[in-house]
Amino acid sequence: MKRLWTLGLVILWVICLGVGQGARAGVIENAGKALWPEAETEDWTLTLGMQVAAYPPYGEKRISQLNDMIQHMGLRIRKNGDEATAQVLIDGEETPALVLINGEETPAIIGLESEGTEPESEDMLAQALQGAEWMHEAFRMLDEGAAFLSELPEKYPEGSYEKKTKQKTKMGTAVRTVTVTINEAEEGDHPMQTLVREAKQDSIRETMGSWTFRGRFRFTLLYDAEGRLLKANCSGRAGEDAENLRNLSLEWRLIRTEEMKRDDLTLRTPTADGKRRDNWIIEREWERKATEASGAQNTGETADKDKDPKADGEKQDGNPETDAETGSGAEERLSFTLEYDQKRGNEKTQYKWEGSLEGNTGLQGGVSFTTGRKNEKETITVRPALTECGAERIAGEAEFIRVKDKVIQEQATVRMDWQAGGGTEVPTALQSERAFAAEVLRSLLQRIDEADLGFLKDEIPEEDWQRILEAAGAGEIGEGTGNTEY
Repeated sequence: MKRLWTLGLVILWVICLGVGQGARAGVIENAGKALWPEAETEDWTLTLGMQVAAYPPYGEKRISQLNDMIQHMGLRIRKNGDEATAQVLIDGEETPALVLINGEETPAIIGLESEGTEPESEDMLAQALQGAEWMHEAFRMLDEGAAFLSELPEKYPEGSYEKKTKQKTKMGTAVRTVTVTINEAEEGDHPMQTLVREAKQDSIRETMGSWTFRGRFRFTLLYDAEGRLLKANCSGRAGEDAENLRNLSLEWRLIRTEEMKRDDLTLRTPTADGKRRDNWIIEREWERKATEASGAQNTGETADKDKDPKADGEKQDGNPETDAETGSGAEERLSFTLEYDQKRGNEKTQYKWEGSLEGNTGLQGGVSFTTGRKNEKETITVRPALTECGAERIAGEAEFIRVKDKVIQEQATVRMDWQAGGGTEVPTALQSERAFAAEVLRSLLQRIDEADLGFLKDEIPEEDWQRILEAAGAGEIGEGTGNTEY
């Protein structure tokens, strides 16, 4: 059961964390802000429910029994400030909560560290969680990296040379080329290190602030007539320290407007001896189109055209603040591909994320994460169908499928309801997972009809099952274990 709920959380993280930085404020970014630790919303409540379609080694009968049981169950996670708790719901009623211990760190995305950027766990769910964090950071770096490069000639005028040009690119016509050459200083810090440490963009400082830079860096930047950066090439040497330098090579085509983002980026980072590399290929396209705002809600009532819309404090259609709050009035589309190629000696691993999402007040589409090592491939696919995706609430469902070597390993549909605000304070919080499991089992046996407990009953001898039911009725399950303290 623990793995099933982990599966549900993976769905939320893959959707919310992975794509949340793919767009400006709106339905897609609202989804991203929901669970990301840096979200503006400090307190939130998330409720999950689930129906399972495939879960080897269980067959059709066992899956049916499992669904009979978990239809009565839900999982509620509350975050209040620095504290978080989890509760299992039995037919909507809460059981004692478990205190969750968190120790998350901001992930590295480019892999210039000497070790540790690859997911440490062989478990695909853990890799998908790590992958979602990578994807989130990659989108964040795209946005802040574009701003950093665009401002570079102003930040380092002594190494900048500008000339007029007329060059067609994938993103538009460039009319100006700026070459920025940054040489290593004879004394003191490398100028690149100073530029990075003083950058306005948080992700630039956080990711590269401790890097070691060596030799000459050269940037070629192409701008259009409106001053927008269309293309950036970069080369240089940098790494976590002097013993782990990488030869950096960046080629990036991009465009930024209020209603569109497009990126086509290739980043190669091999070591000089060729034994290690972390290469990225990222393609992203996001657009937002205005849709006709509807004045009257679809309730069968007719709007009073003569009524002053400002009267009684009513919100007006087309109000930017109203649209930003509800997500209405603008439809968003996001498609992306991220490929990450990693080499450690003779070991090569590839990771690939693909996705296509669209929505107005809701969110639909699909996101997949594939990892391959040698001849083995494993893919997690998430297909969200969110009916509400606002800044204060995200609700709907998502299908989850995990396939390994073309065989379905797990398939389920998760119902979700995320709301800003931590809700009421949890009265009882357990420190022990064992005590938590005992309370959940006791609640299941006490509150659910025995006909829906076949998933548990069929695995237990009848005599033992009757003793368990008697213990549950007397409130004795978990007693004497030393793990039921509150």
